[in-house]
Amino acid sequence: MGKFKANLICILLLLLLLVFNFFEYTPFTINLSPSVPCGIYFVIPKIFQADYQKGDMVLFEVPVTIKQFMIQREYIDKNTYLLKQIQALEGDTYYVDDKAIHVNDEYVGDISTRDSLGRSIIPQYGKHHVNKGYFLPIGLNNKNSYDGRYFGEVPIKNIKNKVIPLIIFTGK
Repeated sequence: MGKFKANLICILLLLLLLVFNFFEYTPFTINLSPSVPCGIYFVIPKIFQADYQKGDMVLFEVPVTIKQFMIQREYIDKNTYLLKQIQALEGDTYYVDDKAIHVNDEYVGDISTRDSLGRSIIPQYGKHHVNKGYFLPIGLNNKNSYDGRYFGEVPIKNIKNKVIPLIIFTGK
């Protein structure tokens, strides 16, 4: 009976892996970037996702208009999705001044004019409105995180999945 159970478990695990591959779904992602907490995140399957809300952590495809710049800077490779938090949605207003970004007149985080290697990055200075079908992604852990502070809003259709943290790595 023990061998039967072991074989049954193996078959079920193989079926589960086939289902994940069929739907191009990977249940976990690891983040080692300092822009959001480092750790292991559970990737929520699209069929279980409701509408996106401010504060949701999402994996998304970088817009084509900035992807080449990010690849040249070695922020990402061509197959990388970004993991950021949604800070603004349709109808929200965000403002970037010389020190910080504010959403709907509330402080969200600092800005920088240099990336982590000291290279110039240009914030999206001024007042902006998030358009219909778009969101503003921000990595709150690091003002040098190349995110909406520097490239603006992103189409919601670029979101691959919501994620939730499972294990967060703390300390050094």
